[in-house]
Amino acid sequence: MKQGKIHFRQIGLENAVFGYSYAFLFRYYKAHMLQRFIENMEEIIPEIEEDKRPSLKRMYEVEVVINTVQYAADLAAIIITLKEDIPNLQKRLMSIHETGSGSILEFYQNIKNRPIDYFIDIFGYTKIDDNKVESLNKSAEKLQAKLNEIAEFYIQYYPFYTSYKHGLRIFPMKNTETNEIMIFEAKKDYTYTIYEYGGKWYSKYLILTQDIYEIFTRIIAKRLQWEIPAKSIGANFESYLSDKPDAESQ
Repeated sequence: MKQGKIHFRQIGLENAVFGYSYAFLFRYYKAHMLQRFIENMEEIIPEIEEDKRPSLKRMYEVEVVINTVQYAADLAAIIITLKEDIPNLQKRLMSIHETGSGSILEFYQNIKNRPIDYFIDIFGYTKIDDNKVESLNKSAEKLQAKLNEIAEFYIQYYPFYTSYKHGLRIFPMKNTETNEIMIFEAKKDYTYTIYEYGGKWYSKYLILTQDIYEIFTRIIAKRLQWEIPAKSIGANFESYLSDKPDAESQ
């Protein structure tokens, strides 16, 4: 493996490189990969002992939830950054915390109280034709509804994610009465929260991942790929407007 360091002398160039290169597809396809593995584990890794499969499968289902939490955090961090007029995009992203003032958790806690103009601003339009105002308002309302759903999920599962991330305090255990695999979450007060799921309980989080992906691809990616480079390296901003998403297409 080769390893090295690079320092961008121009912040504008660094912003442009990040804008074009940000891998927003990674967690989306990771979710699909996890789904396929869960549904076809026996075929993909046939050497797994049969009595080990249920617990492993349950933990990969948990991975779907964890991946969705991380994807939601990515989305919030990018939105927070895009709404600020900052010189260094990457530096600002690295400064965003999971909790506290200006954090990802605070972003989602405040979503339900935001006015519709807050969501319109996420689209990044510099000017709006009068005949498209109604269409953009409807698009903003849809975005607001989706972000509210994502916020409810993130707030609910952030403590679970924290338990998973710090010391792997999440583990599977079989219910001897039902033969179902439960999930135990070790708490700081030395108690355990027990989760018992049935069927494809994780599938609704795959749908949420799809929602996050669509926000990235239809709104955020376009802003990263034309607005950030245009502002950063002095390109003619107006030349990028033809590539902007039409308000009616959102």
